[in-house]
Amino acid sequence: AKEENVLPLMRIYDATDSLFGRDKLLDKAILTAKEKGFAGVTLAAYPHMKKLPAEHGEMLMNLRRRAMEEDLLIFSEVDGNSAIPDIGDYADGYALMYERVNQKNIPNMGLGEETLISKTSEIFEPSKTYMEIPSSGYMGDESVQISDIYKLAERSGRNIEYDTDLGICWFDYTKYKAGRKATNEIIWESLESIKAKLDLVGELGLMGITVDIGQIPTEYLMMYETMFRPVPTYR
Repeated sequence: AKEENVLPLMRIYDATDSLFGRDKLLDKAILTAKEKGFAGVTLAAYPHMKKLPAEHGEMLMNLRRRAMEEDLLIFSEVDGNSAIPDIGDYADGYALMYERVNQKNIPNMGLGEETLISKTSEIFEPSKTYMEIPSSGYMGDESVQISDIYKLAERSGRNIEYDTDLGICWFDYTKYKAGRKATNEIIWESLESIKAKLDLVGELGLMGITVDIGQIPTEYLMMYETMFRPVPTYR
């Protein structure tokens, strides 16, 4: 990663909403990141951030202080589906994530996020904030890799529809699950919607974008790398 001018961050996902054992966990994370050659740690602790924003901000501040002693970076993921918490500007960077699995009646996939991104840039320092570019589509409560969507569309024999109001592409897909026939919409964000959000990076002075390279098509990743070099990419 370092040979390609990429700074690898070790991601820690914490699904609890209490402080029990957290300091010990984060101390271990910092030591492990240092030993394994990571540039720092990305912390995803959505329940704790949502339930105890003040305590979460203080924890981030203490975590960053400890990380600075080891010359490490601390990034924090922020759940864009919830009210953006006023947790202070304590991390080296923030990644705005938008998980849509299990959501019903998904609003405009582009404009809704643009509003959140603009609002977030007033809370966090824009030059320290990343914006997530979705790397998957959704079929009911399941995520679907973008690279697989067009194969499913061809298999279904249905035309891909485009909804300009919602900023999405979609088609109906029928499959059998547990012996039962079920039809669901497969939806994913349109390229026009993604382009609008990419334009916000420059307009708001954001640090850049974040993508899930485990799911995103290679051609998408190559396009983003070309657009944003020589800015370091965090993954």
